Amino acid sequence: MPPKIPPKFRKFESGYEKRKKKKKLEEFIQSQRGALDKFLIKEPQISIENENVGDVHGDVNLNTSLDNEDGDDNLEGNVNDNVEQANPFEHSIDIFDPRNWDALDSKMIDLLVME
Repeated sequence: MPPKIPPKFRKFESGYEKRKKKKKLEEFIQSQRGALDKFLIKEPQISIENENVGDVHGDVNLNTSLDNEDGDDNLEGNVNDNVEQANPFEHSIDIFDPRNWDALDSKMIDLLVME
């Protein structure tokens, strides 16, 4: 005959004991929330868009051609060769620097994953 387990030595906790343990754990977590913040010094993150404000305005083509004012005589001849195609991978952003990871767009993230 197998030995009987006394009622006070249960294998599993009762519902009340589980709730009590969960409540105690949640109170502990709540009391510790933000405790590490007093030991860490956060550097303010500067938006990459703000750093490149001068670069963005430098790409605007201010040179207008006098050929465009003549009319629509030669539409194919009025193609502006000075316009540069924007290549998102030619930025001066170091994508391997963890400080810049929050500001990366999806194309840069895909490139980082591939590397």
